[in-house]
Amino acid sequence: MKKISFLCALIISLTQLSCNDTNPLVPYSKNGVISIAGKLNNWTYGGNYKILMINNPGYWNNGDSIYSSSVILEDGSFALNNIKDATSKNMLNPPYPRFVDEAKVSNASFYCSDSSALVTFASLIIIDSKDSTKQLKSFVYRRNFNNAYYYFDDSVKIGDFNTEFIYVNNDVEMKGVIEVDYLDETWQKHRLYTYFYNISYIKGWNRIVTYIESNEVSTENNYVKIERKHLITNNEYMGGRWDCSF
Repeated sequence: MKKISFLCALIISLTQLSCNDTNPLVPYSKNGVISIAGKLNNWTYGGNYKILMINNPGYWNNGDSIYSSSVILEDGSFALNNIKDATSKNMLNPPYPRFVDEAKVSNASFYCSDSSALVTFASLIIIDSKDSTKQLKSFVYRRNFNNAYYYFDDSVKIGDFNTEFIYVNNDVEMKGVIEVDYLDETWQKHRLYTYFYNISYIKGWNRIVTYIESNEVSTENNYVKIERKHLITNNEYMGGRWDCSF
């Protein structure tokens, strides 16, 4: 089925970030992401599982697509350390979002410092530590909302965000606005999406956060019309959880 594929998460200007006293931020390290640690939300599955950081898309039984692994303690705690660099065979160009062919994209005010840079995303998955075939048991999501999939049109709220992890082979800065007009005939939806970028990647692993700034849903000629504004930042708002989908 047709979906818009968005590579990046959402960003906030420094002025907006510093003025939001009711929703403080988790600062982003100038060294990028060198480890990932946390505690899985409502974990009740004991201590017989592991969490893997893999290439996305990737095959988790392929050793060179596993960037890090960690046991999951009985209370759900984990720590992904010594994260490996991504290999070029798993990377794509360009570093900014790509959209379905049917979408009308305007990026006249968008700046990317290195359009030749290569990127790849990582997924976090859970496997049974005793299973030599490394079969997927669950994905792990960093977010503050309850949907199984990112941002369903009928339930998205202002302030919803998700965090993803991206590897970049060069330092890259992106600023400006991308506007997308997509008439989805399959699902009878007219999507008008705006993305505000003010983000910097360093060579290596980075954190990007997709934040919903506004969302309006109406009807238009038998279509559901969604007008949404996204912000893209390296910084994460407080309130994020580590969710899994057992």
